[in-house]
Amino acid sequence: MWVVSEQGFYSVVIDSERAGFVLVRARREEDLRRLSIPGGRRKIAKTPLADYPFRIRLLKRDWATAVRRMAAKIDYPNFKSKIAEAGDASRDKAYANVWADLMAIERERKE
Repeated sequence: MWVVSEQGFYSVVIDSERAGFVLVRARREEDLRRLSIPGGRRKIAKTPLADYPFRIRLLKRDWATAVRRMAAKIDYPNFKSKIAEAGDASRDKAYANVWADLMAIERERKE
């Protein structure tokens, strides 16, 4: 699962080492720090050789709570504008590229 949010970008997969857990992976450490997780912050593992250099292990239910909390914070009528207002040019560009790539899929389907 990918989650693209104002808090950050996350790639979440099952934790093959611990039943009932997921690995929440990020390209930026601060994205993991911004998560509102039950019980507070978790230790962030640094994995510089992996495709996602930062990760945390969470119970699936704690991840679900974090996503619910992100959803509850939505206070904007336009996501792209909200990201642009944050002033992080590299995140704004990356999210805009994802938006454009997904728009291309939509157009291909219509043709």
